[in-house]
Amino acid sequence: MGSSEATLEFCNRLWDNWTPRDGDNQCEDCPAHWSNRSDFPGDRDTRQSSHGHRPWYGDGDLDDVEIVILGHEPGRGSIGDEGDNETNHTKNSFEDVRNPKISEVPDNAGSLSLTKPLFERIDSELSAYWTQAKKCNELAQNNSSAERQCAGIGDSHEGYLADELSAVNPGYVVGLGADVYRIFSDVFDIDSLGGEFNRPIATGNSESGLRVLDVDGYSFKYIPTAHPSRGVRPETKEEIDLSGLSGKNDSERYYKLFADDLVSQIQSGEI
Repeated sequence: MGSSEATLEFCNRLWDNWTPRDGDNQCEDCPAHWSNRSDFPGDRDTRQSSHGHRPWYGDGDLDDVEIVILGHEPGRGSIGDEGDNETNHTKNSFEDVRNPKISEVPDNAGSLSLTKPLFERIDSELSAYWTQAKKCNELAQNNSSAERQCAGIGDSHEGYLADELSAVNPGYVVGLGADVYRIFSDVFDIDSLGGEFNRPIATGNSESGLRVLDVDGYSFKYIPTAHPSRGVRPETKEEIDLSGLSGKNDSERYYKLFADDLVSQIQSGEI
């Protein structure tokens, strides 16, 4: 597990890359950068505000992290006023905006709220860190280009994902959904699930069917799970039994079952 110094150094470095106009280093000229976005009002050449947008990463624990929960990207997000300093995060520091309580990450976060049982269960038992494969909010255009640049897909992009996970150095990375698995597979040499996603993620030997995949050259394991906005797909539900479990819907029941299995297997040394 990594030290808080290494993790905090990475987090502050990313923030310092994002803050200036046009971005520095991995953020430079990214179409999702606050100064380049086409979905913000006004002239890009005179823009002074991030309009409430910022890179989303670094919530939860920073020291001796056992699990990283990895999302795909933040959604479109609301756009704040140009003159509102409260929505101009370029004036803030990383410590100003991060949430040290990972169980609160899904609160008021759209479909991510369905993963609340997962975040709460992990937070109650293990040290955990939340980040996203693409840090800045989704774009209507050029989103795949920003995704490749931010994650570090392809020889022309250094990206952040490998650097971030090396600094945090968790034991396990839990990836939310097929897009995260796709990106992760483009950045790392990882065991394959095969040609499909929704069924294989539930074909392990435990009640939730969770699968643990090796990552070549790294000490952490990758564990794929369903994405909340897609819901628990029929192919996944055909492999596991959610009947009789508490929860308002199948998504909540699934994430609770998955979290219980994950924590139990980590604590017992099974995985």
